Amino acid sequence: MNKITKNKTHLIIKIPLRTKRFNPYNEMYLGDGYTGDMDNIIGLIIPDKRSSEPEIGFANYIDMDYKGKEDQWTNIFYHYYGDKEDFIKLCKDLKIDIYEYSKCAYCGGPIYGCFTHGKKGNMCSACEYKKNEKME
Repeated sequence: MNKITKNKTHLIIKIPLRTKRFNPYNEMYLGDGYTGDMDNIIGLIIPDKRSSEPEIGFANYIDMDYKGKEDQWTNIFYHYYGDKEDFIKLCKDLKIDIYEYSKCAYCGGPIYGCFTHGKKGNMCSACEYKKNEKME
């Protein structure tokens, strides 16, 4: 849970770096749903097709362990307006994981999930869909 306070000169937002994993099936059948600790924050670098600068910031992890899947993450909750190299250094100093999305070689936007390899390189699903529409 975030804690938001202020002092005379600053708004202070405290966000836990770690959180507990929770498996609702364990709670239902075994009485205890907590299965360990996990990171709570990840740094994201997302290519922006409208700009040469990526969207950069912090997001929360989403616990997917109860489904046997890799953890996912939310949208960025805090946007960082410095440059990419400074953000990478900040995350390393804070010991926060970073994920940088691949860039579509066709539209320049981020590749979420699966992709196709085209003549120019990796292609996002939206560009693949447009390409397939033109072929029909």
